[in-house]
Amino acid sequence: PFSAGDIGFLLSFFSTLGIVIGVKPLMKPVYRYLCNINDYEKRNQVSDFVSGIAVSLVAFVFTLPFVVLFIGDISPAAPLTNLLIGTAASTLVFLSGIGVLMSLVPLGSSLCYPVFLVVGLLSKYMVAVTDFISGLPFAYVNADSDLSCFALAAVLLLCGAAVILPVSK
Repeated sequence: PFSAGDIGFLLSFFSTLGIVIGVKPLMKPVYRYLCNINDYEKRNQVSDFVSGIAVSLVAFVFTLPFVVLFIGDISPAAPLTNLLIGTAASTLVFLSGIGVLMSLVPLGSSLCYPVFLVVGLLSKYMVAVTDFISGLPFAYVNADSDLSCFALAAVLLLCGAAVILPVSK
């Protein structure tokens, strides 16, 4: 019960909640457009790219109130950063697990080193991308200003409207 107030738990919970309930309605108009693309490969590529953007945006919006309350700075560049490092992060977690399992097997312990080399390179890529983007102008906006409070209120109103208002067919 004490985890319910932990910032890590709240961010994870609400980003997951946003992804579960928000991506499908956001992607509905995109799927209608994708039906017009006859090439299967292109359709899948566009779908994957747009769904990656949708996941990042929905997670950003659903965690925004907690970021403002607990951290105090808003990062408008967060969806872009998530888009650029999301695949690398997923691959890193998967390969880390594979490397750990390989290290438990007697002959696999020597084979796990190349796996961990790739994990290290992916980590360096993720750090380099986040360092670069965090150095851009307006990568962080102080949430103490009146403008950021107005923006937060607008985002929350839009989220509420998107949930409450019916979707036209």
